[in-house]
Amino acid sequence: MRRIKKLIKVVVPTVACSEFGILMILSVLLVLRTMLSIWLADVNGRIVKTIVNKDFGMFVKRIMGLFMFAIPSSTINSGLDYF
Repeated sequence: MRRIKKLIKVVVPTVACSEFGILMILSVLLVLRTMLSIWLADVNGRIVKTIVNKDFGMFVKRIMGLFMFAIPSSTINSGLDYF
């Protein structure tokens, strides 16, 4: 336990330091990416369902929703790469 406390003090000396801010930003981005991944799995499942049901109109709507997914997804992934 003492080793972990020492390691944390090395990584994040104070709450006001820039390392703490970067750690928080990375944490938020990772949570957001996880939420988007779960949402993507749901959307892909719905797209497959419309293909099986042969509903072309709903298929086009679902694909448009998938395209809209690309904007926040690429922003979050770029943010993770940046930090």
